[in-house]
Amino acid sequence: MKMQIAEVRSVVEQAYISKQDAIVYFGYQNHQSVFQKLLKEFKEHVSFGKGYILPTYGLPIINIQLFEEFLRWRDENKYKRKAV
Repeated sequence: MKMQIAEVRSVVEQAYISKQDAIVYFGYQNHQSVFQKLLKEFKEHVSFGKGYILPTYGLPIINIQLFEEFLRWRDENKYKRKAV
């Protein structure tokens, strides 16, 4: 009798990413100044600012899902004057 052992793997999605990795993840390698502008707006925004954490000097980390939501929100509101 042959016995099978089931392998169980749990997949944990990464919630936060470093700024440099976020530049690559979101495709801003050739537009780092644009990314920097977006990141500044992201961290200062009332609804999205909690997705930016600076645990140590010079190493900001960004919540991937919130930053993507911010980009989608910004895209939807790009022609509105003061959409907050």
